Amino acid sequence: MNLMTGDSDDGEFAITLPGFLEVEPGNFKPLETCLRREIESEIRWLTAQAEVIQEELPPHPSRDQLEQLGDLVFRAKSLDWYLENQ
Repeated sequence: MNLMTGDSDDGEFAITLPGFLEVEPGNFKPLETCLRREIESEIRWLTAQAEVIQEELPPHPSRDQLEQLGDLVFRAKSLDWYLENQ
């Protein structure tokens, strides 16, 4: 699911949201049908994973490590934006 937050000429950007969330192991629900608490739980999980990666980063992290960290943070922020705009 892609959402535009505004016109790209205005410096805004597109947010990519997952179409589904894994609310239980092996149980996926469309994002639109997820409860707020399920989305908040996913945000907490993503944030915790990002914190673990950040704590384990070496002094000179690889590009892959930085991309993995950035992906987790971006996904958490995108879901947070989704909740704020519902």
